[in-house]
Amino acid sequence: MGGFVFYAGVVVPIARRTLNPPTQQAFITNQVSVVIHLAGSLALVLMFADSQTACDPHPRRVRWRRGLCLLLAAAHGLLVWTHWQISGQLDAGTGSIGPAENWYPFHRVYLLTATVQVFAASAWIILTLFAWRREDRSSSGDPGVSATGGL
Repeated sequence: MGGFVFYAGVVVPIARRTLNPPTQQAFITNQVSVVIHLAGSLALVLMFADSQTACDPHPRRVRWRRGLCLLLAAAHGLLVWTHWQISGQLDAGTGSIGPAENWYPFHRVYLLTATVQVFAASAWIILTLFAWRREDRSSSGDPGVSATGGL
């Protein structure tokens, strides 16, 4: 979920300046995306586990965190599927890429989905930090913490 931001902000500009022709960057992206998707799958498992097992006393936050996990999982599935569709347009043997009308609609869906995923993951992280803080305070016996207070 954070790999997309790093890749788009750092790797893509460097590859475009370095590779000749710049379109060859698609072949690097194709391989790196597999690793990013595997890391995303692992992150989702850990996020789901935390959302299910955390002792968060705030029911609405629990529902939001679980709902965001479902949204993230759906987005992740769509990213993997669109990546597979785009990969079918690359011919590593010849270094050619299929016509833009064949792959660009999938690329657009990929970018939009990744953007939604970044915002959803950011919201999940913020809610999780509040949940962890509440859990830590509750377990420490902090008298200033109510069972349902906080974000």
